[in-house]
Amino acid sequence: MNIYAAAPKVAYINSYHSDYSWSKECFLSFKNNVPKNTDIYTYHLDSKRNPSIESINNMAINILDDIEQLNPDIIVAADDNASKYIIEPYFKNASIPVVFLGVNVDPSKYKYPYKNATGVIESYSSTRFFNLQKLYFKERKPVFIFANTTTGTRKYNKHKEIYGSKYPVDIVGDTQALFNEISNYSNSDTIFIFDNLWGLRDFNETFIKNFIEAENNILIASITDSNKNFSHLIFKQSAREQGGEAGMMVSKILSGTLISDINIKYGVMFGFTVNKPFFTKTNTHLPIGISAMTNSTNF
Repeated sequence: MNIYAAAPKVAYINSYHSDYSWSKECFLSFKNNVPKNTDIYTYHLDSKRNPSIESINNMAINILDDIEQLNPDIIVAADDNASKYIIEPYFKNASIPVVFLGVNVDPSKYKYPYKNATGVIESYSSTRFFNLQKLYFKERKPVFIFANTTTGTRKYNKHKEIYGSKYPVDIVGDTQALFNEISNYSNSDTIFIFDNLWGLRDFNETFIKNFIEAENNILIASITDSNKNFSHLIFKQSAREQGGEAGMMVSKILSGTLISDINIKYGVMFGFTVNKPFFTKTNTHLPIGISAMTNSTNF
């Protein structure tokens, strides 16, 4: 039973923008798992399209002003930058409950756990990639590429620590640096593993897609669906799980459960899709076994 007399107010802070596919899926799943009478107020840091520190800080200040006027019952922080720029500096160990989602791998980087916070963490998709790589692409050597962003740098450092002695692990800041990396390693013995590249300074999806299509027998695997239009294989954490789990946590809080009794969770569900037309355009062999796994989930 909801313990709030009026319709509860939830401030939902999206680190990115409303049309970003991952964010849309997280939010829809979140909305479907909170009480129907919940009033959800959404705010956007827009840090994918406007990644400068100045822009993010300006957006954060505007959001903080709105939240102060709203006086919500719960704050939800979707993805890393909402925790980094708003929750940690302004709501750490405050009286208002905070539920986060989509935080990459290690929540301690934002000093979680707090006495007033719980949430859902993204796990590495790369471990799932290796399960399939060993079965279908064992002749190809992995090359990891990350974007030079806050989250990308953190993932780069972790992958460098885990895989750096076996495979190339590189970080790039713009599309030309990306193209140079592809050209340096591009051959039939390589499989590129891209993290989210939207944070490149001059990101242009069409430009990147056209460049990759012009390469022969190239193979791109992405550990995020953000790159789905220029990747052959897409491995992704389940946005539906992240948003749904966060929604259920909010429901428990609204029903009277103490936030200290709601444990932080790691995401366990992953999706996998195959971009078959892209295999054709790049003249890349598509193993029958991989093709049959298209749209599989939780592998």
